[in-house]
Amino acid sequence: MLRGVGEWAGSRLANLGIERVGDLLHHFPVRYEDLHLREPVDQIADGEKRSVWGEVISGPDFISTSSDRWEATLAVDGDRSKTVALVWFSRSRWRPRLEVGWKGFVTGQIRRFRGVQIAHPELGRCDSPDGAPAGHDRLVSVYRSTDGIHQGSLRRWLDLILEDPRLSFDLASERLFPGRVLGELYRGLHTPQTLAEQSVCRAHLARIELFLHGLRQVRQRRGRESLAVEGIEVSSLIDARIRDRFSFELTGAQDRVVAEVTSDLARGYPMARLIQGDVGCGKTAVAIYALLAVVAAGRQGALLAPTGALAEQHYEGLCELLEGTQVLVSLQLGGQDAAGREMVSSGEAAIVVGTHALLRPDLVFDDLALVVVDEEQRFGVSQRADLAGKGEMVHRLHLSATPIPRSLALAFCGEFDLSVIDERPPGRRPVQTHRVEREKLADGYRFLLGEIDKGNRVMFVVPRIEEADEEGTASVEELARDLAEGPLSAVGIGVLHGRLGDEGRQEAMKGFRDGTTPVLVATSVVEVGLDVPELTVVWIESAELFGLSQLHQLRGRVGRSDRPSWCFFTADPQTEVARDRLEAFLAIDNGFQLAEIDLNLRGAGDEIGVRQSGATSFKLVHPLEDLGQFERLRDLAASLLERGPSEGNDLDLLERLKPFLGPGA
Repeated sequence: MLRGVGEWAGSRLANLGIERVGDLLHHFPVRYEDLHLREPVDQIADGEKRSVWGEVISGPDFISTSSDRWEATLAVDGDRSKTVALVWFSRSRWRPRLEVGWKGFVTGQIRRFRGVQIAHPELGRCDSPDGAPAGHDRLVSVYRSTDGIHQGSLRRWLDLILEDPRLSFDLASERLFPGRVLGELYRGLHTPQTLAEQSVCRAHLARIELFLHGLRQVRQRRGRESLAVEGIEVSSLIDARIRDRFSFELTGAQDRVVAEVTSDLARGYPMARLIQGDVGCGKTAVAIYALLAVVAAGRQGALLAPTGALAEQHYEGLCELLEGTQVLVSLQLGGQDAAGREMVSSGEAAIVVGTHALLRPDLVFDDLALVVVDEEQRFGVSQRADLAGKGEMVHRLHLSATPIPRSLALAFCGEFDLSVIDERPPGRRPVQTHRVEREKLADGYRFLLGEIDKGNRVMFVVPRIEEADEEGTASVEELARDLAEGPLSAVGIGVLHGRLGDEGRQEAMKGFRDGTTPVLVATSVVEVGLDVPELTVVWIESAELFGLSQLHQLRGRVGRSDRPSWCFFTADPQTEVARDRLEAFLAIDNGFQLAEIDLNLRGAGDEIGVRQSGATSFKLVHPLEDLGQFERLRDLAASLLERGPSEGNDLDLLERLKPFLGPGA
């Protein structure tokens, strides 16, 4: 219970996810406002918010006009030659709570209208400029709020919490927080005297947050390593037979990751490995190797894909690769395919490929040993776990073509071992990237016709499926119609988007692959997995509406053969960040470098879409500033866990903070 928080206020706070005193303590400010008045009030820029101390020398008086209002005059610092007009617009006779002779701070936005004016100021009675009340003449925290809960109430309640002696813990662990008191850290975050103090306290609490994430990872890893499964050995004979199935030699990077995977399979406890790599680096080939290794041991493997188009592509590729063998591949896309499910449950199907249909409760495996999750960032944690739960202590291999810096990968996916394929297959030419200005559209279309005449394919990517909501922004239906009626009227044009059923999607892809419709207009549903060697041009409309990593993924749909390839895009960026993003896209063709740039452009507090991946988000950690120390803190967590709670290591205290700063808080 907290003084001043009754049932009504409690229900409002619950809308913010605040149900305990600890929740409120960890309801951190979203920004800070510096209300100090450091220059003459008449030199403050219009719209800036400041606190002004003075004495009311007239009013408040009600002025009845078309905009009824109360007005009072404040003499700044008691000097009648320097005044500020205080205004409250109101059609009622409600009277502001001050009178001539009132002294104190008024806080609000400085406006220029017949002199200096503050409308609807916050009032803080104070007989002298020294010792300003809360919310005035200081660095003030601003919180996310909801109807009925005012900033002043949040600050007042937090002041009560910060006075609680139970926060007066001396933090003993010298390696984690040398010489600090826990309450000081929270006080410096909620009520800092300076931004420098706020920055230091945030960094210390962020270390606690990183430590707690590392602690969870250590426990998860130890739990996994304590499980016993029958090892799957890949002999030199099996290795040779698998490699003979591929029509190409694996790169050195692929060989390195294959060795890591086979070592995991043989260890005797469940594998959990994340393979990262740029678009077109050959992650799928490594995943297929792992699936075939499991099948050679007489077990089953599953491959989960985010879209039907990608699942079908994997299925067709596996069927072609395994032609002439006894290995049966099953495709599960949904629907009531009882016969297909029977093939899986009986063990007749050794490899099962599918979308979310693989997660259905009525799909039962006979002996599932390996789950491969392609484009793992597109699935939630629970979905990935559901599939792994269909077998007893299943090996997990996740693939991600959205490179993120290693520090982020360790922090968000640290319970997984990390592999990176940092080499592209030989013979792949770099993709040439160009921005097409509106006056050059006709030239661009002529170039596309030349590519089509050579037997190549062209793909347009647009942000929307149906009629555009914004003027000048294309949609699938609009662009397909305009191209068919205009510059590309002589060629077949297909469409592909997420609302097409299985039959429509298969028809669109068949026509595109065989060249019946050499032009495909699609949404970003093609961002992942589409692999058509004849595709030499991807044309992205309204590129400013896509993220940097997404643009790079779309560019990765071309350049998958020895044919010269191009990425064209149109754009109308309205912000500096959008312009910087497109300049980086033009200049750089390395996904890991682009991920670093994207992180910088988005800012330190943004976790570059990791929330979408189901990874735990941080409350205080800034990726650019803090994640470099994550490995060290995780190692410290392992060391403290080994020794257990003891005097001087703060483990008991850290455990109590876990519900608020730990993973999932």
